[in-house]
Amino acid sequence: MLLSSLLVLALVPAQAFAAVVTRGPYLQRSASDSMVVRWRTDVATDSRLYYGPAPGALTSFIDGADVTKDHELTVTGLDPTSTYTYAIASSSEVLAGDDDAHHFRTHPAPGAPVDLRLWVLGDSGTADASATAVRDAYRGFSASRPADLMMLLGDNAYNTGSDAEYQAALFNMYLPELAYTPVWPTIGNHDAISADSLTESGVYYDIFSLPRWGESGGVASGTRAYYSFDYGDVHFVCLDSHDLDRSPGGAMLAWLEQDLAATQARWLVAFWHHPPYSDGSHNSDTELPLGEMRRNAVPILEEYGVDLLLSGHSHSYERSPLIDGYYGSSGQLEPWMILNPGDGDPAGDGAYEKATVRAGHDGSVYVVAGSSGQITAAPLNHPVMLVSLEQLGSLVVDITDDTMDVSFVETSGIAADHFRIAKTRGDLCGDGILGGTEDCDDGNTAGGDCCPADCTFDLGCAAAAPVALRVRHDANPAGDRLDWKWQNGQAIDFAELGDPSLSTAYALCVYDYSADALLSLTRLSIPASTAWRSIGQRRFVYRDRSGAAAGVRRVAVTTGLDGATKAHLRAAGNLVGLPAAAAADRYFEQDSHVVVQLINDGGRCWTSNFLAADGANNTAAQFIDTQH
Repeated sequence: MLLSSLLVLALVPAQAFAAVVTRGPYLQRSASDSMVVRWRTDVATDSRLYYGPAPGALTSFIDGADVTKDHELTVTGLDPTSTYTYAIASSSEVLAGDDDAHHFRTHPAPGAPVDLRLWVLGDSGTADASATAVRDAYRGFSASRPADLMMLLGDNAYNTGSDAEYQAALFNMYLPELAYTPVWPTIGNHDAISADSLTESGVYYDIFSLPRWGESGGVASGTRAYYSFDYGDVHFVCLDSHDLDRSPGGAMLAWLEQDLAATQARWLVAFWHHPPYSDGSHNSDTELPLGEMRRNAVPILEEYGVDLLLSGHSHSYERSPLIDGYYGSSGQLEPWMILNPGDGDPAGDGAYEKATVRAGHDGSVYVVAGSSGQITAAPLNHPVMLVSLEQLGSLVVDITDDTMDVSFVETSGIAADHFRIAKTRGDLCGDGILGGTEDCDDGNTAGGDCCPADCTFDLGCAAAAPVALRVRHDANPAGDRLDWKWQNGQAIDFAELGDPSLSTAYALCVYDYSADALLSLTRLSIPASTAWRSIGQRRFVYRDRSGAAAGVRRVAVTTGLDGATKAHLRAAGNLVGLPAAAAADRYFEQDSHVVVQLINDGGRCWTSNFLAADGANNTAAQFIDTQH
């Protein structure tokens, strides 16, 4: 019945149609079980969308009752990884579709293997011969394999992001692709002239249907200004680098941590407008949005193992090797921050190899792709960028199971740059990366367990006074606490700290030394990682920002002369190995001699002794003692 009614409508002579499509159709907010289809007509009508498995078989339809020129309908209840043909209509006429040019394909279910092609356009909104050349080069490059998704990196319509500029730069420029390729955008500074992210108003927010409540996967952000979505085993994160608070305590980055902690996807791709590293038409050392995104957003993403970060703004192509832990200015790049200096090309230096399971600080590649509409002369001399090109082009990203291939397609239709990330490296003990089959990996192979060697009691450790220890077991294991302080200690040289940001692992060891019997009670490991930061040539500080439910939260060690050295460790949560209470009325034995030592695998250790005769501070729930 529905199919026959569609066919009847399709036979109405074209001159009898009252409405003309002036924009679209275009696809939005795609998901594994739903799709948004939008279009504009020259006169206001109601809305109808027919859909089905193939042309001539549109067996279902949905209606929108509002009489409007701007039409938006959401199809739900779809099957993952399935192709549907569609036609846009009103209740009285079919406007376009029911052919091979009008179809959409749903995402694979979250976590499912993927065969994804992504077309990325940065600063493409010039609506001129340059944008046309970039578009045509992509069409030639992808003739046999069109993209599944389009991504816009901001400045999508010059100069002010007006509706007329969007019509020319997006809807007229990419008319065939928009009918079968969902578009995922981020806002740029030019788009923001006609839009406001705080109120989610203006042209950008009128045109794009973006997830606010996790409609396409990920954690609900509560705003369309920043969001995430899943495409099978790939998790995408879009941030607003222009309009909103970029501070660590702001709503956007707080949501980012929640979202990344919740995803189990194998691949992680982030995108926003302002590049964290660039020496193109914009300078990441001097411009505030670029620097704040590098200092505040990038560490969070790297903690959760981001693979690829895409941005525009600079009208050039710049691309890093595989890096990690670089959050400073161009003059602060250190050799250890470059995990693989090669070109990443299988035909050149070889692919960038990463662990099979996504892991924090396993390396990321940063791409500035802001030359899809224009190029601007610039130094292009940022020290972290392996490739810097003053060429028009766009990116084609292919992800298949354990491989990501990224190609910069310039206007001749060839790949001027190509690199691959391969998630084929098994868990390697001692590589400093916590793999899926490892409980711990701190960058060394001591003890054969990828963690610091078993705690070995050392009588030669540096001593201090005062020292303090508090251990607390809570009825809720999330409330467990351990806090240890060591102050005014013996002289320690800065070199004895090693380099915990690169290779030196630490551990806190707690012993019961009662009745001359030494019993190791617990060990808390602090792996070598970029969570450590050097402060001058005197101090190292470790802060855990992973959001993990339990573990060491903070460590600080300060060197210097006698009386000037300090150490402090704080841990929380259901701590593995934390000693249980010795009896119903006390934590440690009544005459307990408790020894706490901080050690590193370079041979330096810090020691403290606690004599717990005071029962008031040694209960079944906690142990508290300070020795002067």
